[in-house]
Amino acid sequence: MQDFPSVFLKHKITITVLLILIYGSVNAWIESISTSADFQRLAIEIADWEPFTWSFSSFIVTFFLIFYIAQAELWHPLKYGVFKKHLGFHLLHSIFFSLVHVIVMVIIRKAIYFLYNRNYDFGHWPSELLYEYRKDILTYFFILSGIYIYQMIVKQLQGDISLVTEQHENNSKFSNKILVKKKGKEFIIGLDQVSRIESGGNYVYIHSNNNVYPMRSTMAKMTEKLNNTVFVRIHRSYIVNTDYIKEIITITPQEYQIMMTDGAMIPLSRKNRPLLLARFDS
Repeated sequence: MQDFPSVFLKHKITITVLLILIYGSVNAWIESISTSADFQRLAIEIADWEPFTWSFSSFIVTFFLIFYIAQAELWHPLKYGVFKKHLGFHLLHSIFFSLVHVIVMVIIRKAIYFLYNRNYDFGHWPSELLYEYRKDILTYFFILSGIYIYQMIVKQLQGDISLVTEQHENNSKFSNKILVKKKGKEFIIGLDQVSRIESGGNYVYIHSNNNVYPMRSTMAKMTEKLNNTVFVRIHRSYIVNTDYIKEIITITPQEYQIMMTDGAMIPLSRKNRPLLLARFDS
């Protein structure tokens, strides 16, 4: 029988989507019941279906916009070196998120009210949009925080997979492979499959074949271990495999980014840019 980490990682997209649907549906149901009770207490008559229409129309739109927020995080990750700049981008993304959320939500509500021969009035659009944005910006960053928590959980679980059971030399330096140890277990990753290495506290995170492997080490030690011409230290927090670089982007004359083949955007420091360009010229 497979253990939970293996099952989760094998079906992580399906499991994650189901969990979001369950959580959102339960939350929308409870909100609908609470809204209905509030109107009854205030002696305001509404149809039984109206609170459910309000809550579930909002949840349905938000559910699909979660994927937009995940893509926005890929475009503008909130990481060291670019946090302040990318925070501004996320504020812009939150405005777009709120506009789409409100417009599509209102369309769904109007359609449902039409089926009941009723008219849905959203109210005064400028004031209502501002009111909704005050809620939506909190929702946006709540979802963004959930994405980062999810990423950390996946990184930790992925550290236990790809276990190598065959015998190998008892050292951690290979000509074309790297030995990763965790909790008494050891597994080997081919360096040609490593797209980048990212620092994080006392760990480095090795990105390989859409998996992320945590390893207790430092970037300095990894730089020594990766005695290979395809790996370049492009930032204090990143080492990249030049074979996986798709594009070098100039943001300003003093700021640069690298787009990887998987779509990830990584900061390129001004100090390390000449070293990277020299690798391509050689």
